[in-house]
Amino acid sequence: MSIIKRRKTSNYAQIHNNPLQGDLKDLRAVGLLSHIMSLPEDWTLYKTQLQGFYSRKNVDAGWKELAEKKYAIGFSCYKDGKKNYFYNVSDVPFNQDEFDEFVIDQIKGLQKQGFVIKSLDTMIHSNLVITEKITVVLSVQQSDFTKVPIVQYSENCTESTYTNKQDNKEINTNKDNYNCNFKKPLSSDKFRELLTNESNKFYTKFSLGRYSKKQWNTLIEKFVNDTIESERYINVPEDKIKGFAYKCLEKIANHNEYKRSEEFADYENVMYELTNSNSYNKTNKKTSNFFNWLEN
Repeated sequence: MSIIKRRKTSNYAQIHNNPLQGDLKDLRAVGLLSHIMSLPEDWTLYKTQLQGFYSRKNVDAGWKELAEKKYAIGFSCYKDGKKNYFYNVSDVPFNQDEFDEFVIDQIKGLQKQGFVIKSLDTMIHSNLVITEKITVVLSVQQSDFTKVPIVQYSENCTESTYTNKQDNKEINTNKDNYNCNFKKPLSSDKFRELLTNESNKFYTKFSLGRYSKKQWNTLIEKFVNDTIESERYINVPEDKIKGFAYKCLEKIANHNEYKRSEEFADYENVMYELTNSNSYNKTNKKTSNFFNWLEN
């Protein structure tokens, strides 16, 4: 068997040789890391999406080794009483300092949005830990909430209040001159309606040559559901929904183009041959979906 390497100028993924050529022992981990590294850097990673596409069994097996070898890091926390998960993946193993930095950045970002963060825990199979550096940042941030304005939403929001009584007095004495720009977030049902409508306006631009009408409807439904379930919609103002829809659909379409490219087909065939070297028949090429080689 020979290896043919074609010159690539676009639509290809770069990945470090080390995890592919020995560090990772489970082919499912190799496949999972290869797929993740082919995604755009700003892609929001949902483990449940991977499980839905490749099966929970295969993703969990691959993810276990990625976590143990520190190619995948993550943690969970309760955000205003609801459990959330955060992950980072790289083709070079993370260290404890990088994990600390990742967790601290996520905590600060959430707390700046006004969320109360509790019960930090590392993801399963990880040998990294929640250090004192992280817990100190968490406790300092939470104690500072007494100095930060707490926005109280009403149907006609005109002011914000502070937890400190003296600050409240100052605001009340200047009520006539105080006017906040905070608006009550859209409800999930209203956002779902608006995002669906705006997304469907781009049907002609993004579906041509890619999706049938039925496939498009399924895609939009999943896109909208994921946006709502992940709570990303909370940070999207009503007047920005159209732009948000366009950028997200553009990324989805670009990813689809890569999966239909010649480079992707070459990669698919090479990886399939590697896992079926004893029974591979060039006259009987596989017709199943990509990454079926992850199956046992």
